[in-house]
Amino acid sequence: MLQFVRQIPLRIVTQGALSDRRGFLFYASVGFHKDVDPLSGMSVNLVKVNACLAKLKSDVEKEVFSKDSEGWGPVFSQVLLRLRQDLVHFAEQEGAQLTSLLLLEERGLEILWDTQEERQNFLISHKEYLESYKDGKSCLLGVRLRWMRHGACHADYRDESLRILKTVKSSTRWLDLLGQQLESGTYLHSIEVTDPASKSSLLYR
Repeated sequence: MLQFVRQIPLRIVTQGALSDRRGFLFYASVGFHKDVDPLSGMSVNLVKVNACLAKLKSDVEKEVFSKDSEGWGPVFSQVLLRLRQDLVHFAEQEGAQLTSLLLLEERGLEILWDTQEERQNFLISHKEYLESYKDGKSCLLGVRLRWMRHGACHADYRDESLRILKTVKSSTRWLDLLGQQLESGTYLHSIEVTDPASKSSLLYR
């Protein structure tokens, strides 16, 4: 399936219960699919896509997203749902389909809307580098966890990711955790292990 992807920066402002404000920088990657017109050879109208994203960026950056709990999870969910609502509406007007929506926070946290799941369910991606030993020598391995919480998740996404990582590290049968509901109510979707030295990776799901 041919997918057209655009990425835009987003500056998000949040308002806490104690009137404290905080800003976040995200990069939003948006993917659309539409059958190619045999006469023009075009798929999605790029001019309209760019105009839609420019207006959405302007509107979202004017908003202040409220933070009602200790974790940032609900705030990030608000942002993703806000984007998804307008992008789905635009896609329907253009006879296209919104195929992907990814928010990348500047410090590495990824929030992905899974098109196969219900609208309130998101995949959270978090990467850490862990020390390992190979042939008696120390090396670093990248470990990326992707997890999902059904329904509302009021936990801080980063804290929850670190709790999951701790669970995986302490388990001797961590592959058995994939697809299972953990004690916190989280479902572990996949684990990707990368070796920066050899540029190889293994994906477990």
